[in-house]
Amino acid sequence: MKKIIIHLTTLVLLAIFSASCEKEATPSTRSTDKIEITLDANSSAILSYSANISATDYNLPATTGIGCLFRIDSEDGNGNVFNFNTSGLLSDPCPLVIATPSTRTLTGNQIPNIQGIDIDYQNPGNSITADYRVFGSNVGDDIKIILYGTYYDSLGNSHTIYIDIDVSRT
Repeated sequence: MKKIIIHLTTLVLLAIFSASCEKEATPSTRSTDKIEITLDANSSAILSYSANISATDYNLPATTGIGCLFRIDSEDGNGNVFNFNTSGLLSDPCPLVIATPSTRTLTGNQIPNIQGIDIDYQNPGNSITADYRVFGSNVGDDIKIILYGTYYDSLGNSHTIYIDIDVSRT
């Protein structure tokens, strides 16, 4: 009987330990530190802007009308830069907090700056939706945003874009 109790206790401890380890290793809850862009639904030509990633808050002067700006910067393998800014109201302090899940429509200068992709940032037809899935407020927390929609190039041609942002706040 004593051996059975010892074995049961060991099994229970192993099950508890195993469950806690599985939770820690769940990839869906951890940032992959990547920014990938798909143009015109061409999944065979995914562009990666996953080098030198920073995801940081910046306090802005009251004269800007914005209290806190959150900016994601990164580069592709050729040194082309990706920038995405999002902000709150003048009264919003840093760190910027965005309730998730939520969506916003981006137009004009809200469209991410992506060097290496021909985007006419002045075209009024540009429309991209930002789907905020996770927006942690502490350094090291995950930021997961999907951007998708339509933009126009300098020749006036329409393109679809899908951007998968999965980074950690720095």
